[in-house]
Amino acid sequence: MRTRRAVLFGTLAMAPSFPTSEPWVDFSPPTGGFTVQLPAAPRISSNLVGTTGGGLETRTASVTDTDATEYHVSWTVYDAIRIEAKASEATFHRIRDAFLKAKGGGAILDEAPFSLGGHPGYSLTFRSDEGRWVTARFAFVRNRFYQVMATARTEALAQASTRRFLDSFRLSVAEEI
Repeated sequence: MRTRRAVLFGTLAMAPSFPTSEPWVDFSPPTGGFTVQLPAAPRISSNLVGTTGGGLETRTASVTDTDATEYHVSWTVYDAIRIEAKASEATFHRIRDAFLKAKGGGAILDEAPFSLGGHPGYSLTFRSDEGRWVTARFAFVRNRFYQVMATARTEALAQASTRRFLDSFRLSVAEEI
């Protein structure tokens, strides 16, 4: 039996809706180690999960625009361990499988490894069983795990604003060193 790592993909609360025609804002949380552009100031939530090594907190910033496109950035900081060394194709496939299961299934349209400032990452695009277009990027950076995800009602919406959001995610200078 395969051992699966616990991956935090809790139900993300819907944030208030905001128009996409307004200028986007930079979001850079003090403990996040990144900057990303969002259509409005995000709602921040936190999920604490007990592990054998103690509690592990995942923070999430989320916004939903007037087209019902959802934008989420989640980050988990692991104390005193460098989880980046655990990044492998098998690990990313387990994350992908757990993510698809948590989202209720779907058809994978595209998936590929990528580099985030020289750190290992994995990108996944799928159409959910409910018909939504989902693109998620996962990355291990030193002692952090990042999940950047956009969900749109249609492929056309997924092509426009979600690409802007996903491509705007950058590690802070301190993380790039």
